[in-house]
Amino acid sequence: MRRSLLFIGLVFLLFSSEIRSENNFNEKELQTSLRLVGHRLLQQDGDHSSRVLPIERDSNVYKISFEKELAILPDFLIVTVDSIMSLRRLVDAYVVEIRQCSTQEIVHSYSYNRTDSSGLMSCKGRGLEKGCYEILFTLKKEADFDQQNITKEAVNTTESPNSNLKLLLSALALILALVLFFYYRKKNQTSVAHLISLGKYHFDQRKSELILAEERIELSAKEADLLLLLYGSLNETMEREHILNQVWGDEGDYVGRTLDVFISKLRKKLEADPDIKIVNVRGVGYKLVL
Repeated sequence: MRRSLLFIGLVFLLFSSEIRSENNFNEKELQTSLRLVGHRLLQQDGDHSSRVLPIERDSNVYKISFEKELAILPDFLIVTVDSIMSLRRLVDAYVVEIRQCSTQEIVHSYSYNRTDSSGLMSCKGRGLEKGCYEILFTLKKEADFDQQNITKEAVNTTESPNSNLKLLLSALALILALVLFFYYRKKNQTSVAHLISLGKYHFDQRKSELILAEERIELSAKEADLLLLLYGSLNETMEREHILNQVWGDEGDYVGRTLDVFISKLRKKLEADPDIKIVNVRGVGYKLVL
């Protein structure tokens, strides 16, 4: 019994350390990432000139606002936020809300937790027509709700040494059970990442893979970035220079025909579905047609 209590106590300390470490993110990098989300939304709407206003913070809520009105595709927002946050591993749980400027009404929202990766991303939901919107990004910690319940229960419990001890032991046992549950689930099961439906394929943008029935087709990092960028402007032409800047940026490692080579590679990997095409718009750029 003594060893069991000691083990539970050690697990509790490790679990607490893990929770504290989740708050150890880089504030400047988070705000930079949120501005990148804003820029991607403007680009998806065809706006390459107006600004994303400085990120505002109120406690654990960050606000992305824009210089001009824009139309928003909620599915594209989900894919963009998830890909940026997953790539940089800044936060593990958050809530994203789209709010109208004038009415302060929340017109779309969703929550995300990295430990629960069973969601399936649907292709192209209903878009929000052009207007003034703000994006609210709220940080959440995985154990917040459990901790709130424990606190509330403690307040309503008779203040006696025995009841407090029972409450503490119950809380520790619950934490141990959760830790063991997630440990064995990760050990014995293959986690399912967020997927984007793309014709007959599913695009696993976390693992950089295309899934076709039981087949998994590996994509390079640049191929995955290129496909995600084209998906963000589905059925719309994207300029060649814009693609190069977004995918290769300032790396300086591309030459004239680099983009054409990568487009050719993507076409080959998507050829099993004739309804998916990457069309060359001569003199302009490319567009993903579905």
